Amino acid sequence: MYQSTNNGQNWTQANSGLSNLGIESIVMNQVGHVFVATRGGGVFRSTNNGDQWLPMSGGLTDLDVRCLGVNEDGFIFAGTGTQGVYKSIRSTTSVSTSLEKPALFELYQNYPNPLNPSTTILFRLPSGLRDEGSSVTLQVHDLLGREVATLVNARLLSGEHSVVFDASGLASGLYLYKLSVERASQQRAMLLVR
Repeated sequence: MYQSTNNGQNWTQANSGLSNLGIESIVMNQVGHVFVATRGGGVFRSTNNGDQWLPMSGGLTDLDVRCLGVNEDGFIFAGTGTQGVYKSIRSTTSVSTSLEKPALFELYQNYPNPLNPSTTILFRLPSGLRDEGSSVTLQVHDLLGREVATLVNARLLSGEHSVVFDASGLASGLYLYKLSVERASQQRAMLLVR
């Protein structure tokens, strides 16, 4: 993925966060968010002109996305190689009112997964946190519950954060990574393959 800020006279790479560089399709919604479809990697979104990409493939059973489209209401449509067309469950441009309490934070699936030997872990802390930030820890455990790494142990402000985890000293297998913010936590699994 490359981007130009001067009408194509010069180009720079814009791949940060893309776990799959086989780009099939690019679309932009009405508020300037860019979405890419990748071969085998699903859909990614950038809200900052391609400087950082976040995975957006929840619910896709076929990550071989061949084309994307966006309608006037901001919904994204993804055409896949074998499973047909998917539609995003929310508009990508509007703010909707919900009666549900918003999530305290969000922990994304690491990429690439499986990893060898490093991977990127993304998480988002919501707005409205205290000015000094919230106490955040991100730890990796083996399946026996033993801590193998502490990636974050700090007070962080709201926003999106990413951490690169280097697993070169670990054996192949399934590992769990756990994000704790104040008194709540989320956990996901990742596979290390050598």
